[in-house]
Amino acid sequence: MKIKRLTFSFSAMALVGIMALPVSVSAADSKTMELNAYVESTYTLTIPSKTEIVFNSTSTDLNGTLKVTGNVRPMQKVTVKAELNALHNAVQNTNLPYKLMSGAVEFQAADWSETELRAAEPKELQLSVDIAAEDWNQAKGGEYQGNIVFTAELIRE
Repeated sequence: MKIKRLTFSFSAMALVGIMALPVSVSAADSKTMELNAYVESTYTLTIPSKTEIVFNSTSTDLNGTLKVTGNVRPMQKVTVKAELNALHNAVQNTNLPYKLMSGAVEFQAADWSETELRAAEPKELQLSVDIAAEDWNQAKGGEYQGNIVFTAELIRE
């Protein structure tokens, strides 16, 4: 029994002795830790809303503009394409031909660069629907309905 007490006493004294020993530091020690963050490229596509075309109008501005805003990496751009679906008269089973225009040029696609996406005043395109007078003259009576599908894609330049 005495052996156990003696062992415990020596162990306790050794522990107290170790805790009381001063630790010396010879110089300031600094370490560096890295931080990394990644911001994904994002954009928002805004398209014109429903537009009514008045009979015999050869050019009708769409109700609103086409624009893209966002935050993309320097070597990226956003390309917007348009797919025109027929202005169709279901009762007469006929179509009314039209073109999508950006000013005097037929619209196919447009690009927005990193700079244009971040601009305080973003790039906007006023698009219009052009229907030739001859096509109006040949159109059968009734209501025509159609749509335009705008597709945006993030592309590396």
